[in-house]
Amino acid sequence: MQPNQGYPGMMQQLPQMLQPNANIMYPYMNNMNNPNMMQPFGLGHSGFINNIPDIDEMDLLDNMEDFENVESIEKLKGTDAKGITSNRPAAIISDNAPVPSISLFKELTGYPNYGNPSGNADILYTGNRGVWTFQIPAIISALGNLRAQLIIRGALDDHANVPVDRYSLRITVNGTTIHNGRVSLEHGTPVGRQFTNWRLLTFNITNLRRNNSIVIVNTSNTGENDWIAFDWMEMRFRP
Repeated sequence: MQPNQGYPGMMQQLPQMLQPNANIMYPYMNNMNNPNMMQPFGLGHSGFINNIPDIDEMDLLDNMEDFENVESIEKLKGTDAKGITSNRPAAIISDNAPVPSISLFKELTGYPNYGNPSGNADILYTGNRGVWTFQIPAIISALGNLRAQLIIRGALDDHANVPVDRYSLRITVNGTTIHNGRVSLEHGTPVGRQFTNWRLLTFNITNLRRNNSIVIVNTSNTGENDWIAFDWMEMRFRP
């Protein structure tokens, strides 16, 4: 914009505003000392509009009374948005009470591949035996009797030519066998990369201790170079 060039919609400097003794207009200051001073729309008393009648022309939010209390909001659950006409079925939802759950998570990082997203996993070849420990912190023990579960995220090797029904595991917790036989796992894919088809194996623990020993033996009827991988393990506790 060139000097002294005016544009529609922009306030031009008035001669009286350039006089040394003229009253200077500052935003957010009132004009009580000079009630005849003209001010642009929106200035004047901070937070107010100069021309009160203009309020009637503003587009206020419609139906704000719909949200005056929680009860009103509850009525909207499971329905279409207000003002939308639709023939679709109503939503089928639930809002059950939350169940408290505490867990101890163990990332497995023995081999630098296959795990997802960590990029690591533990591997048991045919006939291998592995031991993992879970020590329960005192803060969890103080909660009293808890139900415990062991969750293992596992996958078979990426040797698709080996039938999956030949893979098996024996799993014990504190000397008690919780599984002995085939496992519902699939050959890992994609081959040679981070697997995307990990599955969860879940077992109940009935002999929980302060220090827990998890022993897994690969009892598969497969070749010595075939294996089963574990991405992570977790112990979950509920009252």
